[in-house]
Amino acid sequence: MRMETLMSGNEKILVMLYALAKGFDLSVPKNFAELNENFRAEIKSVAAVKMSVFNCCVETPNKIIVYNTLYNAMAKLKPAEFLKLKGKQHCGRELKQKFLSEGLCVPATFDERENYRLWRMEAHKHRDHLSVNITTTLKCNARCPYCYEHGVKHVDFDETKIDALIEFIKQHKKDQPVKLN
Repeated sequence: MRMETLMSGNEKILVMLYALAKGFDLSVPKNFAELNENFRAEIKSVAAVKMSVFNCCVETPNKIIVYNTLYNAMAKLKPAEFLKLKGKQHCGRELKQKFLSEGLCVPATFDERENYRLWRMEAHKHRDHLSVNITTTLKCNARCPYCYEHGVKHVDFDETKIDALIEFIKQHKKDQPVKLN
């Protein structure tokens, strides 16, 4: 069996999370090709895997579309392949390598959420600007299956917080730009 890749994952994110998990200091410039080579060698020796927590799945009787919101990978799987991805059936080495290389599954011992949190913290240290996202409302009714807002209260921006928001922006370093979204 061979899964059909509809959109290949963001290899750089996969490799950076791997590097963080292995204790690499990302503030020191690294050769991406070398990190990528280390990542490829590492996933070849992975015995136990688990499905990525960032996967969103849409099932139909004949196929399952799996989209990974972190790695931006999408694949069309047959039901038998999907059972293997979920760990319900034995997965051969070749298919397991494909799942790992696309980010649809990760080593069983890998804490994706924690490594993503560390990666985001590291990225913020090196950002040359302040990025502020002002969400005027959370009352969206689109209900996209990939959306992070599942379970979020449906409220509007509290206008009494505007002064606090302005004060927060003013406290930012004066020599760096502020980007408002």
